[in-house]
Amino acid sequence: MELNDIIKLIQKRDGISYNEAVNCVKNCQDEINYILKHNPTYDAVADCIADCLGLEPDYMEVLMPL
Repeated sequence: MELNDIIKLIQKRDGISYNEAVNCVKNCQDEINYILKHNPTYDAVADCIADCLGLEPDYMEVLMPL
């Protein structure tokens, strides 16, 4: 699974444009980066992914920075 796969999944699921889905993913990644700097816990990142994208934490590895 790659980032683009997540974008396409959100686009199709939510019936939004590709650019809107990209913005959703980027916003989620920005939140994840903030969490990693201030409260780096698995649960915090998992909650962020659920809240921002409506996805399970299975996608965490793809969304987190390297």
